[in-house]
Amino acid sequence: MANDAVWNRFISELLDKNDIVDVISSYIDVKPKGRGYWALCPFHNDRNPSLSINREGQYFHCFVCGVGGNAIRFIMKYESCSFMEAVETLAKRAGLEVPDRSGGDDAAYERKKKERQIHYDVCREAARFYHASLMSEKGLAARKYLENRGIGLSAVRRFGMGYSPDWDSLNFYLKDKGFKTEDIHRAGVLNVTKNDRAYDPLSGRIIVPIVNMAGNVVAFGGRIFNGEDAAKYKNTVVTDIFDKSKNLFAINLAKKCKQEGRLKYVIIVEGYMDAISLYQAGFDMTVASMGTALTSEQARLVSRLTKDVYICYDGDKAGQAATLRGLDILKKEGLNVRVMSMPDEMDPDDLVRKRGAEAFEKALEAAVPLTDYKLECAWRESGADKVNGEEKKREAFRTFAKNAIAVLKPLDSVEQDSYLGLIRDRTGLSYDMLKRELVGGSSTETADDSGVLDGRNAVADNLLNFLTAEDRAMYFVLASCLMRKDYAAGCAVPQTDNPFFRMVADYLAECKSLGKQPVFGELYALEGIDAFSEELKRLVSVQFNDADSDAEYFADCLSELNKIRLRSQIKALSEAYEAEKDQARKTSILVELSALTRQKTDNN
Repeated sequence: MANDAVWNRFISELLDKNDIVDVISSYIDVKPKGRGYWALCPFHNDRNPSLSINREGQYFHCFVCGVGGNAIRFIMKYESCSFMEAVETLAKRAGLEVPDRSGGDDAAYERKKKERQIHYDVCREAARFYHASLMSEKGLAARKYLENRGIGLSAVRRFGMGYSPDWDSLNFYLKDKGFKTEDIHRAGVLNVTKNDRAYDPLSGRIIVPIVNMAGNVVAFGGRIFNGEDAAKYKNTVVTDIFDKSKNLFAINLAKKCKQEGRLKYVIIVEGYMDAISLYQAGFDMTVASMGTALTSEQARLVSRLTKDVYICYDGDKAGQAATLRGLDILKKEGLNVRVMSMPDEMDPDDLVRKRGAEAFEKALEAAVPLTDYKLECAWRESGADKVNGEEKKREAFRTFAKNAIAVLKPLDSVEQDSYLGLIRDRTGLSYDMLKRELVGGSSTETADDSGVLDGRNAVADNLLNFLTAEDRAMYFVLASCLMRKDYAAGCAVPQTDNPFFRMVADYLAECKSLGKQPVFGELYALEGIDAFSEELKRLVSVQFNDADSDAEYFADCLSELNKIRLRSQIKALSEAYEAEKDQARKTSILVELSALTRQKTDNN
């Protein structure tokens, strides 16, 4: 197992051997311009090159959508893959061996990796068997059922749909392919009885393979189509390659849609058949949560592809409840969510089959933002439009207002005001009363933007304009050190309590102790850096002018930061002096205070 030091050295070597300009050029068209490289940003609808690629700092940054990072981050974003998948891609490119971080020895790691590959192979062969069975004479009834449901052969082939003819045939097929019963069972494809008899738990069902983001078959869903069964749908069990709560059906097709430049948003539905029907109707950006409540892992899968999401669960009460549960999870992952309403308690499959793609398109166009949907649910739950009698109606209005205020709390003041007007109009309650209820207990903070460094426009897009002078100065100092400016050589970064600044300063100090040059792109590999995405955007946006003016400004920044630090220390010691009761300790504090005061005077 690689310890942190070994892993960090590996990541540093990995980035060093994968020049970011070369990496990005292997995916998109990159052109030199001035001192850098530029490209059309692949992460938004870019018409003018806005993606800047910095070879010196080994990072990329889009000045329109704000995405940025090192070579690892680019591959994660472009390929919609995990961190480790991106690392492995770059390692293969550079001919490097990825050290084990699994927590066990190398042999255990390799054994686990081999087992997973066997399970992928089992699932792939099982999918081939199921599909061949569906297309054979044995699958005639299943094909007829799909045809009656409007699912054509092109969709059957695209989704690799299949049929399980009986309990035993799959087992015999996989054994003939050389797989062991133990491996087949662990892959989740077959169950084993107490008498060690292997059987197919999806026997007699139409089969839908579940494919992960990387394109591997990882599990199967089975739907009953003739006879009676307590469960209409069944999934294979949780395995080391499949957990329903961490996968989305058809996520691989949505990823393909993105890679082809056609993905504007993702539609999330509940079931396989919903997704397949919508795919046939032309909505190939649809994924299914497979009947479970949405999880944060599923939301993160979607966030790799897009920030814009339509959630389309069934129109019945259960579907509406599932929608509400999923909304906040999607929102927490930074997704822009709109909610579709299905008419007459239909599900998406019903709507497309009975009323056509045009009806679904209209529902898509009529989708409402998350807040509107929540408020409408709060209105329905209050029963305000159903109760009789003035007193009951007033009570329902108050219930609605209370729940609506809770919905509005996280919004900014502009959005809050617009919705408060709607609540007032609907209930007749006083706007001032609603506003007081909303604001009650809240507090606002404003940034201190005073200081002596305001005359310098150091950043693009005004990303630092609303920060304190101290923070703006620190951003310029850190950026200068990271970009190895001559005037910043040997600089000791001033002390700070800001966790992001401390993280960058610690990285710079480590580079200095190791005798290596800092590389801006290596920041994106630091543990915990994901919590500081906005700070990274600001740091990337620092602009440099000519060397002389930059050197002068750098000196001003250091001077001001040291003055601020001295003032803070003097204030803290003064307060300690006043609070101290022990005379000897007071004398000691006074000596420190005098020294700092003289230092402050000398600096001025």
